[in-house]
Amino acid sequence: MTLSPYWLKSGLEILFPPVCAICRRIYQPIEGFTGICRQCLPLLNLRTGKQQILSWPADLLSGIPADSVILCSGYYQGMLRQALIRLKFSDAPEIALALGSLLIRMLRCSNQIFTAVAAVPLHRNRLHERGYNQAGLLARKVSDDMKIPDLSTCLQRNRETLRQSAQQGRTERLANLFGAFSLAWNTQKSNTIQTWTELKNNQPGQETSNHLLLVDDIFTTGATLTAAAYPFWQIGWHVTGLVVASNRPGRT
Repeated sequence: MTLSPYWLKSGLEILFPPVCAICRRIYQPIEGFTGICRQCLPLLNLRTGKQQILSWPADLLSGIPADSVILCSGYYQGMLRQALIRLKFSDAPEIALALGSLLIRMLRCSNQIFTAVAAVPLHRNRLHERGYNQAGLLARKVSDDMKIPDLSTCLQRNRETLRQSAQQGRTERLANLFGAFSLAWNTQKSNTIQTWTELKNNQPGQETSNHLLLVDDIFTTGATLTAAAYPFWQIGWHVTGLVVASNRPGRT
């Protein structure tokens, strides 16, 4: 007898019931919120409306396009802050699926068309130390759900910087990141090479229709996200930042 997909799925859920990535308890899935239970969802300090739209820190780098914004799901407080800290420092990559679903829900409501997504990269030493790039996991979730290419391997970190959380102010954070990112024209993944070749523009300043989602987990002063976006701005791409949490105020 061949089991139908419905019965197979039900059997697997009995053997391996879904667990909330936030509180780690068995839960009943909520449509549109992967890995988040009904008890945790209202405790995540999520943003709504214009509070989801943040401005780039124009005082850090000149030439940021006036119409560029950063989309942010929630406030870096309470349970959402705890989840991000676990994702970043406690070897809990499964949390990225849950937090990524918050990003997807926000993007679907934005009614914008995006060409590609890329994650703010870690230096290879820090990536080896952590085992994964939390922003990369979020970008992969966005790529899969939004059906757009993930160009994370095309953005590289040239040198290992000091931890941004250890820098005292905006000036120190920007100085720490100056020249830290560049575009990798010859990435090793063949499918990414083809996509990147089709989308890239070798003529700085020439207008393109390419619209990139640049993903990071937390937006504090904006120095990291801005420095990572700069190489794309240099080749004429439109960049929208995409972050899980920040305590910066939304646009009014």
